[in-house]
Amino acid sequence: MSKTACCAVLVLATSSIARADTTTDDASKSELVATTLSVGGTLAGAALLTGAIAGAESASPYHAAFPELLAGGIAGLALGPSIGRWYAHDHATKGLVLRSIGLGGVAAGFAMYQTGIVGAIFGGNPGMLAGGLVVGAASIGLVVAGTAIDIWGAHDSVRRFNRTLAVAPMITPHGGNGLAVVGTF
Repeated sequence: MSKTACCAVLVLATSSIARADTTTDDASKSELVATTLSVGGTLAGAALLTGAIAGAESASPYHAAFPELLAGGIAGLALGPSIGRWYAHDHATKGLVLRSIGLGGVAAGFAMYQTGIVGAIFGGNPGMLAGGLVVGAASIGLVVAGTAIDIWGAHDSVRRFNRTLAVAPMITPHGGNGLAVVGTF
């Protein structure tokens, strides 16, 4: 038997009949899955950022991947905590807004700090050092608060998603008609 025929037999023997997925996007969601997604996304971003920090030194084996690790870590910290809420179709979250503002503030604080270092060396305005540290610390506080809000609220988003109320016209088998109100809580 040829290699192609063996591969075809193997594929046919291990495959199943194609069918439409029985689960819909409107199926009930799990609070545990939502919280796990939020925590996992946050930890993945933190791990990438840790790898970027470790790769900043030229002797590190991660040095060549520093830009990718840094970008992935920042994106993971910005978006990771919201994954659990997105799972429950809660797209615009307060935590995401706080983290976005906080990460912008961290960048501004870093720029202020670097400007202060240059000012201290070349006789400019060294007062930017303290300002950069204050802005950076406050911005890190916003990132932490936004992360906590989204992780903590993931299970509430699932509860809101699973709570449904439907109104539909109804025809009874005895010739009557009416309005049916159905809800799950």
